[in-house]
Amino acid sequence: MGSSSLKLAILDIDGTLTDTNDVDSECFLHALADCFGLTRIETDWSSYDHPTDAGILEEIFQTHFHRSPSASEVVTMQDRFIGHLQRIADRDNSAFSAMRGAERFLTHLREAGWAYIVATGCWSRSANLKIRAANLAIQCPVISCDNAISRAEILKQAIDAAMHFYGVEGFARIVGVGDNVWDVESAKSLGLPFVGIGEGSRADRLRSFGASHVLPDFTNLDAVMRALNDAQAPGERHAFGEGES
Repeated sequence: MGSSSLKLAILDIDGTLTDTNDVDSECFLHALADCFGLTRIETDWSSYDHPTDAGILEEIFQTHFHRSPSASEVVTMQDRFIGHLQRIADRDNSAFSAMRGAERFLTHLREAGWAYIVATGCWSRSANLKIRAANLAIQCPVISCDNAISRAEILKQAIDAAMHFYGVEGFARIVGVGDNVWDVESAKSLGLPFVGIGEGSRADRLRSFGASHVLPDFTNLDAVMRALNDAQAPGERHAFGEGES
């Protein structure tokens, strides 16, 4: 492996590449009720210590049962969760649509001298189902909470996996791309520039947590590429609005 002029975009799935935040939460909650009889659950995922599928399940078990889930209970939860997702996808996969412009964006990234890798708080099974249902041709590894419970650690592992996958010792620039406050916070913890994806109150919240650049989707490729090149790490001094669309 050698040094590289490649830049790296680390891409989230739900709410970033795929418009699946709602169906994901719905199916997760149904699976919790089916498997463990849990119906009174905190659904503000940002309130959890580790807002990943594995981290949320762990905290829910500690809160309600005062223990960690067993390996078999995790598998049972995953099976039921995937089953709910798959049934909806089979019936009407409009709930799994790609974010506007995402497919063209992924192609353009490589043409523009950027590498990309997917890093998600999902379990890998649900991540891959959503990618398939959205008809996105992801040409890279998907790093998930199967690899680590913490989103910051998932990002670290994604960078390592990207260096191995692209055969380089490092990247000229690394930028996180996500739609939620935990994406901002994990990028901040590693000192990574960050581009937010969101509109309205979601965009406002991303900016309030330190995102220098927030875009509604990937349709304006010029704006997206400017944001990737100009974004700063959350917490750095910057003028909000610059490079936004």
